[in-house]
Amino acid sequence: MIADLLRANARWDLWRPGDAICVAVSGGCDSVALLYAMHAVAPGQGLTLSAVHVNHHLRGEESDADADFVRDLCAALNVPLTVCDVHVREERLPGESEEFCARRLRYAAFEEQIAQGRRVATAHTLSDQNDQAETVLFRLARGTGVKGLCGIPPKREGYLRPLLLCTREQTEDYCRANGLSWRDDSSNASDAYTRNYLRHNVLPPLKAAFPGCEQAVGRMCDQLTELDAMLDRMTDDLLSRARQGDRLLLPPLRRAESPVLARALGRFLEESTGLWPDAAHTNDLLRGLSADGRLQLDGGWQAIWDDTFRLIPPERAGEPYEFPLVPGEYRTSDFLLTVFETEILPSVHNSLTISVLDRDRISGEAILRPRRPGDRLRLPKRADKPLRRWMNEYGLPPEKRDLWPVAADGEGVLALIGVGVAERAAPGAATSRFLIIKAEEKICLNKT
Repeated sequence: MIADLLRANARWDLWRPGDAICVAVSGGCDSVALLYAMHAVAPGQGLTLSAVHVNHHLRGEESDADADFVRDLCAALNVPLTVCDVHVREERLPGESEEFCARRLRYAAFEEQIAQGRRVATAHTLSDQNDQAETVLFRLARGTGVKGLCGIPPKREGYLRPLLLCTREQTEDYCRANGLSWRDDSSNASDAYTRNYLRHNVLPPLKAAFPGCEQAVGRMCDQLTELDAMLDRMTDDLLSRARQGDRLLLPPLRRAESPVLARALGRFLEESTGLWPDAAHTNDLLRGLSADGRLQLDGGWQAIWDDTFRLIPPERAGEPYEFPLVPGEYRTSDFLLTVFETEILPSVHNSLTISVLDRDRISGEAILRPRRPGDRLRLPKRADKPLRRWMNEYGLPPEKRDLWPVAADGEGVLALIGVGVAERAAPGAATSRFLIIKAEEKICLNKT
C-alpha cells in the first residue's frame, strides 16, 4: 500500500519536502492505514506529520471511545493530535440534515488546521466499500455534471487524498499485516443513510457482475478530470468578470455558455455553503437568471437573483424584519424607523431619510419590510421599474440593499424609503392626512 501512496504522490504532486501534513483520523480502517503509512514515509519525504480527530458526539460512549482510540494510536506513533469536539444535534441549522451538519462541522475543524499552515490528508479510497466509486454512483443517481463524475479530486486547496489508488481491501490487508486494529462505526451498518445503502446493496452485486469496475471508474474519473480542468479555466475567467464582493453581476453570467455558467454557479455556491448543487438545483439556478427570483437550497440557504446573484445564509434566510405601517418606532439592525400621521406636511431634516405618503390612498393593511424579488415601483411621472433599478439609479450602497426599508400594501410597493413614493400613494393638493416615515441613518443618495 505504501507503494500506491508514493505512486499517488508522484502522479498528482500531493506533497513536497517541507510540507506539514495533518492526517484526518476517524479511527476507521482507512484512516488508521493512512496515518500509519504516512508515518512510515514522512521522514524520507521530508514531511512534518500531525493528526486531527473530530468527535461528532452522535453515538454517545461509542464516539468517545473512538476519540480515546485515536489518542492512544497517535501517542504510540508520537504524532501530535488535535481532538475537536462538535455537537451535531445541537448545532444543526434549520433545514440541515444531520449528515450534512456533521460534514460541515468536520470540515470547519479541518479548515482550522489549514489556517495554521498544514495540509489535511483524508482517507478517501478507490474502494467499492466507500468513497470514489460510491461517490460517483451517489452523484450519478442524484443527477450531476462533469465535475460530479470526476469523483473525489486527489487534491484541492489544502486537502490531499493519498489513498485514491487503493481499495478498502488493501487498507484492511495493510492494517492486518502491521498488527493494527481499528474502530467500526456502528452507524455504517444502517441503510438509512444513502451512502450506506449504496455500499451494502448496490456496489457488491455490481462488482460481482463486473470485476474491476472500481478501477474502471477510476479511469473514467481520470479522463473527465482533464475536461474538468478546461472548464475550470473558463469558469475562472467568468467569475473574475462577474464577481462583485459577495455576489455576482448578472450580465456576464447571462452571456456565458451553459456548461461554464453551471460550473460558475456551482463553485460560487460551494465556496459560500460547502454544498455543490445537484442537477435539479443547477437547472433551477440557470432558469432563475432570466428573471427576479428566490430558490430554497439545502442546509437552509437561499439563492436570490434580482440586480445580482447572491446567497443568503440560514440565519438570515427569513425576512429580518416586518413591521405594521402604523404610528410608532421600529428598530432594525440599520435603522430606527419612525412612523407618524399629521395633517401638516413637516419640513425635512437633512439627517433623516424621509418618505411622505397620502394616508387615505393606502390600500388595506400595510407593512415596512426589506425588498422582495419581483418588487416594482412607479414614481410620479416616471416609468414603472424593478426596485433594484431604482436602487441602482439613486446610488444605494449594494451592501445596504437587502435590508433597506420598503413600505408596501396589498397592491405592492408604496415607497422605497428615502428614494420615492409610488404615484398611487403620493400626496397631492387634496391630501388631508400625511403618513410620515423617517429612517434615522445618515446616508447620501447621489442620483447617477
